[in-house]
Amino acid sequence: MRARDALAALVIALAVSLLPLLPQAERLEGLSLDALTWLRHQAFAPRHAPAQSPTVVIAIDEATYRAQPFQGVPKVFWTREIGQVLDAVVEAGAKVVGFDVIYPTSVERYIRGFDRDFLLALRRAAGDGKVVLGKVQHSEQPIAPTPARVSRCATAVTSGRSTWSRTRTA
Repeated sequence: MRARDALAALVIALAVSLLPLLPQAERLEGLSLDALTWLRHQAFAPRHAPAQSPTVVIAIDEATYRAQPFQGVPKVFWTREIGQVLDAVVEAGAKVVGFDVIYPTSVERYIRGFDRDFLLALRRAAGDGKVVLGKVQHSEQPIAPTPARVSRCATAVTSGRSTWSRTRTA
């Protein structure tokens, strides 16, 4: 009986493991997270009404890529606008702004001063202890923000007012 149960469990595990490889599985992408979120809300009710939530996510989505001034522009050229958004969010009273996007390259070496607005916005926000930059490490060398961006935030770190980086492993 035990060998048969173990074999059945192995067959089920193998079948479930192979399901994501089917072409139809693309339709199910993200469904588990949606289902879990729905289930949490059904079981525990939302913690906050959306308008009262203390957390706001500002997303760069497909609509952002299609809208002006971003349409057709490589992301490395978005730093001026991102700096304006960062300033506006901090001015609006954000306690912390976390970047779940990494800008490992910059056009600064080709267009001097291009990132200035973004770098100044980072410095202001980091000076108030309100910015967290991320990095990813899949192997020995991490993918991290450019040194100029880190130094703008690190300047505030040396005075003990901010954290410039948190590590995410993926």
